Amino acid sequence: MLIKRTPSLRLIAEKYARNEFATTYAGITKLAANNERSAQIRQIRKVYLNDDSDYSFITGYKFGGTSNSPTRTKDMRISSALRNEFHTIDELRECLLSPEMYNFPRLFDLFCAGLESGRIRGTKQLGRTPIEKLITVAHEAHFRLELWYALAIQAYRHDPSKTARGERYDKHHTLCGFVAQERRETASNAFKHRCDNTQESDDSDADSSDDDTGVNEEFY
Repeated sequence: MLIKRTPSLRLIAEKYARNEFATTYAGITKLAANNERSAQIRQIRKVYLNDDSDYSFITGYKFGGTSNSPTRTKDMRISSALRNEFHTIDELRECLLSPEMYNFPRLFDLFCAGLESGRIRGTKQLGRTPIEKLITVAHEAHFRLELWYALAIQAYRHDPSKTARGERYDKHHTLCGFVAQERRETASNAFKHRCDNTQESDDSDADSSDDDTGVNEEFY
């Protein structure tokens, strides 16, 4: 898929026998991609789940551990910033995986502020910016889904099985639809409310140029 999406790689691949280029470099490419994804997931959790972060949704999250703990959400608590909007971790998770997140001003503000902080690799620090200029639909869905999974259990780790991967893919596609719906219906009001309550205006013409393999182009 990477070769298919990259004209320069296709030119190189055409110089090899059929599938030889892909076979030669598949292993190292997969390893690099997995390492990048793992690093990104750690950054997402550090921004939104770490007690020391100004943008944390919760307190008491455990980052260590080698397996999924049976204690579920033990010791996790909603952060003081969100206590007027959520009482339980389950309520927060339900919101993240719904077309309603933009209707929760404090959660929306923290999510956007984390993106504007420049703490996610490949981003720069920004002022108040419409969310559609901060992140694509597909990437927002990815971030929210990762947080939904992470909040299910302490020190969460993804199940590598084919079935679990398929379930993640399906959830991501569904959430892309929800995010696209939110942007059509409530994003403008959510941003206006955010600016009215922070006294800071749009400060960016930046847009995300990344995409997610396998995601419909309508969500880019």
